[in-house]
Amino acid sequence: MDKIETEYLNCFACGRDNPIGLHLQFHYENEEATAQWNCPIQYCGYPDVIHGGIISTILDEAMAKAILIENIVAVTGKMNVSFRAPLKAGTEILIIGKIEKNKGNVITASARIEDKVQVYAEANATYIRVGKS
Repeated sequence: MDKIETEYLNCFACGRDNPIGLHLQFHYENEEATAQWNCPIQYCGYPDVIHGGIISTILDEAMAKAILIENIVAVTGKMNVSFRAPLKAGTEILIIGKIEKNKGNVITASARIEDKVQVYAEANATYIRVGKS
C-alpha cells in the first residue's frame, strides 16, 4: 500500500500556502523522511548564520514527517538539539528524520542536518500520539 502524506497547507515548515514559511518538501525512502533545502538569508540570527530556532524547527519537522507518513498523528513532547557547526546562509543541506522506536502512545525519533562535508545539527525527540491514529 502506498503511503500518502497529509498536507498542512499553512504549516510554517512545509506548507505551500504559507507566504513566510520554509516550504520544505519531504520525500520518503527506507523509513526516512528527507528534504533538501538551501538556507535563505532571511532566516539568519547572527550575520550569515541561520537562526537556531529555524534549525530546531527543521529538525522537528523532519521527525514529524517520518511519523506522519506512518499515518500517526503525534505532537512533540520533548526535543533535544545538538548544534555541531554554524549553518551559513546559502548552504545546500540534506535534512533526514526517522522513527527510532514506536511503542504505545510514545514515539521516539531522530533527525540531522548535513551536507557533503559535515553535520550541522542533530536532534532526538519524544512524540505523544493524539487522537485515533
